[in-house]
Amino acid sequence: MTSEYRTFTHFSETLLDPFFEIYEILRNKEHACYQALLEDLSSLDQKKVEKYISENRAQYDVHDGSNDPISKRAFYFLREIWREIAEIRIQLLKIESNRPRPYDSGNLDSLEVDKSNLVSTKDFEIYKGGFKKDDLVYTLCPVIEQSNSSYWLSQAIVNVLFEAKISFRVRLDPFIEIPAMEYAPVQYRMHIHGKPLDWDRVSRLREDEFGSWLDEKDYNRVGTTDYVWSPKNHSVHYTCEELPKRNYSGLKASRYFHAIIDKRTGGISHCDGAIRLYDDDEIAFRYKSHVKNADVRKIGNRIKVFQFESNDNNGKELTRDMFSLLVMNFYVWNNDVINYFM
Repeated sequence: MTSEYRTFTHFSETLLDPFFEIYEILRNKEHACYQALLEDLSSLDQKKVEKYISENRAQYDVHDGSNDPISKRAFYFLREIWREIAEIRIQLLKIESNRPRPYDSGNLDSLEVDKSNLVSTKDFEIYKGGFKKDDLVYTLCPVIEQSNSSYWLSQAIVNVLFEAKISFRVRLDPFIEIPAMEYAPVQYRMHIHGKPLDWDRVSRLREDEFGSWLDEKDYNRVGTTDYVWSPKNHSVHYTCEELPKRNYSGLKASRYFHAIIDKRTGGISHCDGAIRLYDDDEIAFRYKSHVKNADVRKIGNRIKVFQFESNDNNGKELTRDMFSLLVMNFYVWNNDVINYFM
C-alpha cells in the first residue's frame, strides 16, 4: 500500500486538507515539500490534465482560472491526491487485524478495540476537538475523500458527549497520530444546527415511510440519497444512505447512517454512521433499488466510523436534538439531508 507520489506521506498525515495547502507550498520555495511537489506535478499526464480542466472549467475558473501550467496541474493533482489518500485509507480500514492502524502504535497498546475497530471515547481526553492519549492526538476517520469531511461530525460528537455525559465508540483515522504540542487543527466556521422532525408522527408510523433526493449539480459527488423510517414493535428504525453519482470517478462508497428510536421513551437507543464500500456489481445492483429494500442493505462492506449504544451508557439515550445534530453533521455538504432536519 504505497503511493507513487512523493508528497503522499505529507498530505496524508497533516491536519490541513491538500486544498488549503498545495498553493501555499508552491509559493514557498523553502517549504520542505516544495521540490517533491514540483516532481509530483511534472509526473502528471498533460493530456489528462487538459481533459480534466476542460471538463471542470467552471470549477477551475472559480478556483484559479489562469493559463499557468503549474496551476492547472495543481488543480488536477488535488483530485489525484484526494483519491490516492482515500483509496489507501480504505485499504488500511479493510485490513483484518487485531491492531490495524493507528492502533498498532505503541501509544495505544493498552486500548481495547472492538470487532468493528472502534474505540471508546472514555479512553481519551478531548483535546481541541481531537482525541488525546498521553501526549499524542488522534482524529475521527473521514467518511468521504476530503480529509475534513468528518470535522463537523467530530465536533457534534464532542458536543453531545459533554452535554449528555455519555460515551461513543469511534474509528480513528489510520494516518493521524500527532504530538499534542504540534496539534493545531483548522477551525472551520460552518455550523450545522437544527430541530427535530414531527416526531409524534414518526412514532405513530405503522408502515415504512421513505423518500429519496437527487442532487443534479454536476460538481457535487452526491447522486441520490435514500431514507426510510421503519416501525418495528416498540421502536422505529431510521436508515439513510447517500450514493455517489453514477459517473463519479472516485471511490464507490456511500455514507450510511442508522438509528433506533424507542417509541416508549422517545429517545435514541442506538446510532451509527459508516462508510459503505461496493464493487462494480454491487453498486450497479444498489442503483436499481432503494435503501428500504432489506436485500439492498445486506450488500457491500460496511466500515463503521462512530457508534452510540445506550447499553454502553447505563441505559442513557440520546435526545432527538442530539440525533438531529449527529445525522446532519455526518452528511455535511448534503443539503437535502440538512434541509430535511431543519
